[in-house]
Amino acid sequence: MKTPSDSQNNWDSLREKIIGLGDHSLRKTYYPELQQKLDDLQQSEERFRATFNQAAVGIALAGLDGRWLQINRKLCDTVGYTEEELKNLTFQDITHPDDLKVSLEWFHRVLAGEIRNYSIEKRYIHKNGSTVWINLTVSLVSESSGNHKYLIAVIEDITERKRTEEALRDAYNELDKRVAERTAELVKTITALQEEVADRITAEQALQAEMRERMRTMEELRRKDQMLMQQSRQAAMGEMIGNIAHQWRQPLNTIGLYIQGLLVPGECGEFSKEHLEAGVNKAMQVIFHMSQTIDDFRNFFRPDKEMTLFRVDEVVAKTVSLVEGSYRCQQIKVEVKTKGEPLINGYPNEYSQVLLNILINARDAFLEKKIADARVELRVFTEKGKAVVTITDNAGGIPAGILDRIFDPYFTTKGPDKGTGVGLYMSKTIIEKNMNGRLTARNTGNGAEFRIEV
Repeated sequence: MKTPSDSQNNWDSLREKIIGLGDHSLRKTYYPELQQKLDDLQQSEERFRATFNQAAVGIALAGLDGRWLQINRKLCDTVGYTEEELKNLTFQDITHPDDLKVSLEWFHRVLAGEIRNYSIEKRYIHKNGSTVWINLTVSLVSESSGNHKYLIAVIEDITERKRTEEALRDAYNELDKRVAERTAELVKTITALQEEVADRITAEQALQAEMRERMRTMEELRRKDQMLMQQSRQAAMGEMIGNIAHQWRQPLNTIGLYIQGLLVPGECGEFSKEHLEAGVNKAMQVIFHMSQTIDDFRNFFRPDKEMTLFRVDEVVAKTVSLVEGSYRCQQIKVEVKTKGEPLINGYPNEYSQVLLNILINARDAFLEKKIADARVELRVFTEKGKAVVTITDNAGGIPAGILDRIFDPYFTTKGPDKGTGVGLYMSKTIIEKNMNGRLTARNTGNGAEFRIEV
């Protein structure tokens, strides 16, 4: 088998024969075509050698048995062997064991004529034992007769590219791992959030159910308060009827006396128009007073629709006038002491009802305990920016065991025919809930004191 080295030797022999013909000018004169071919051959040879030895990739000629025939400098640098060392080896000797089977399969396919060339990525074992990745391109050179001569191999070192690819692959795997971990964390977080949302929905539904129950309870309490207020007003109305009776008894007696007095001058023969007019005027004054009393009672039962600014001393005076008849009948003395002109922005009729409930309770306590010198004192004044009214009696006070219960609904110490137990409860509701004030009670030396602050 001929190799490039054999061809080179033939050309060298031919050149020596041509040179033996004489000097260059002689050869050029007598054998110009032959000399031109010789010159072209030399230039081609120089270009081939320069390309072969200075190529940026490894180039080699290999025999059909895999032995290295000719190797350039780049291939030697790539695998770490000298040219002489490589010529004593085959490509199988420096191929990585894991890549040898595939390399031989391609090699045999070329030799079998199945393909003319092939290109693969494979690994060589460097002289120092390290791995070198290469891109190998192999072409088969054959004679015109079809006989295979040798193989041309181009070897490109791709170790750095492979390292970069491996680093990228490792980075991708690490990224994929982190994404998987993060995805798992997110799934866990989403699951926890879904559970939390479900818990919140359940809690919200429970809260809504509780709110509905509270609203129902509040509505029930409102209805009960309205019922208690109605009962309180009905009880107060009963008291008012009694007070009206007391208020009207004396004026009616007075009117009767005036009418009887009109007859006396007639019996004596001294009847005159002046006497009649005087008696009528006196009776009309009494009737006007009674009519005024009716207006006072009617105003008391008229509900307040809006908060208004009112003078406390005026409401106290009007309320005392409503009970003065019954108090006078039971010989209870009432004294009102006013300092300044305290004002309240609230509901005057409801405020009057509170005062009336307390005054009626005081009257009943006097009647029950048969107090001889019964007295009630009302003080009206201002303290720390608040309008204050105190109602003090000398009826012996409230038993200590029930003092903290007197404002409870339906609690009463009176008989079933004298009390409903809602008067003081409604009084506290009016002052503290409707007017943002405070109603308290305490015992004094010989009686009880109720204090209203608004």
